[in-house]
Amino acid sequence: MTVRIRVIPCLDVAEGRVVKGVNFVDLKDAGDPVEQARAYDDPLYGPDARQDLRGTLSASLLFVDFDTYGFAPKLTLEATQTNSNITRF
Repeated sequence: MTVRIRVIPCLDVAEGRVVKGVNFVDLKDAGDPVEQARAYDDPLYGPDARQDLRGTLSASLLFVDFDTYGFAPKLTLEATQTNSNITRF
């Protein structure tokens, strides 16, 4: 059984306009409800919206000639790149 997390957007509307505020105090106009709803129709809010591809390249160098008490220094270089289908982040 898999549990799927869903984001369900909710727009607060007062007098036919979308508003922003905390506990409906000091409300500020946030625009037209239709335009705001279209913004939520973006694939960003879909169930399989974000897909990241990560590539990592790693190289390690062990210095056995500098062995001290059974421990040898190790140098590791790593490069990582992440590609996402969402360009907003």
